[in-house]
Amino acid sequence: MGGVTTLFNTFAFPVALCILLLWFIYKKIWTRIETTLDRVTKTNQELSESNKILLEKMDCRITKVDTKVDGVDKKVDLLINKIN
Repeated sequence: MGGVTTLFNTFAFPVALCILLLWFIYKKIWTRIETTLDRVTKTNQELSESNKILLEKMDCRITKVDTKVDGVDKKVDLLINKIN
């Protein structure tokens, strides 16, 4: 009987406490990790929307610049034809 008590005191009880401690730490840390991941996901979604809007504006501006360059190109061609 003394051997079982000694085994329990020296092995089983400390192992059980370690497992309990690890479970407690896991629960606390996992909650924080989930919260952080939720915030990161929300931030990424906001950045994605912001980038989409910026890209649309940039595309519109590039189209305007392209139209102006085409107009200048036509005027240059007309001037070259007049000179020749």
